[in-house]
Amino acid sequence: MGPSVTQMERRGIRTDVGNLNRRIREYNSTRRQLSASIKRISGRLDELNRQREETAISIFPYDFGRSLINLLWDYYDIRADERKSWSRCTQRKASVNDLQAMADNFDWLVQNGLTEIEDFNARFKQLKAETEAATKSIDEMEFRQRGLETQLKHLRNRDKYRPIYEKYTGKVFRITKERYKEEHRDELDLYRSAVRYFKAHLEMATASKADVAAEIREAKADLSAAKEKLVALKTQIEPFNRISYYLSQIFKPNPNLEAQVKQPNDPAIDRERNLATISKQQSIEQPQSAKARKRHRSEPSL
Repeated sequence: MGPSVTQMERRGIRTDVGNLNRRIREYNSTRRQLSASIKRISGRLDELNRQREETAISIFPYDFGRSLINLLWDYYDIRADERKSWSRCTQRKASVNDLQAMADNFDWLVQNGLTEIEDFNARFKQLKAETEAATKSIDEMEFRQRGLETQLKHLRNRDKYRPIYEKYTGKVFRITKERYKEEHRDELDLYRSAVRYFKAHLEMATASKADVAAEIREAKADLSAAKEKLVALKTQIEPFNRISYYLSQIFKPNPNLEAQVKQPNDPAIDRERNLATISKQQSIEQPQSAKARKRHRSEPSL
């Protein structure tokens, strides 16, 4: 922005240039956030799939039936267990918040038909491909728009300053010619720049200014629609960011458990039996650790 536009913006006066810069900053921020979200979700899902393929079925009891609804229930069960040391009032408030979040997440999964982890992964890959295609298309549209704007600028400069250049070349006396050159240096430089541009792009030299301006308006409309699509994709990807985090917490290995119950082959076996076995193992390990700490404190130091 120029100094005059900057002063107007500082006084709170909105300008076209300022609005353009704000839209550019907003788009760049959206693009950075979207790229970071995709990278974060991809990392979580890759790690999740690796764990499930290598060890999840044999180590983690949570992958029961591979239903996302069941997995989210497990996540909120984990959250409830983590809050056992909190006050009752705080636990109730957190439970209410979790119930609302559970309802929202379950509704979103059902509405989008994502009941299995495989469906979740496939849908995210589809959105990721659409996002990459949209960003590539936006880059191409911006490049084309900049080229058209440059072409239109040189067309206008060539037609506008050609009489000045012809008058300059028509002067005979060196002194008057040099004086005229100094008086119109900027106009002559713009004209020569346009001539050089069209020597390098001969196919653009005969274009009509009205046609190029119409192409620019059309390119701006297409670019605006493509950016709106990118914003919509960002909104669609946000739930994947949230739920992929939940899944990463469910499948996170517990270093305090050296052996966990394996996934039963019979789907009819009650899932609670596995969770009860792990809980029993934790209750056994905790008193042993407490006794060891007490024995260590009672030993005299050398």
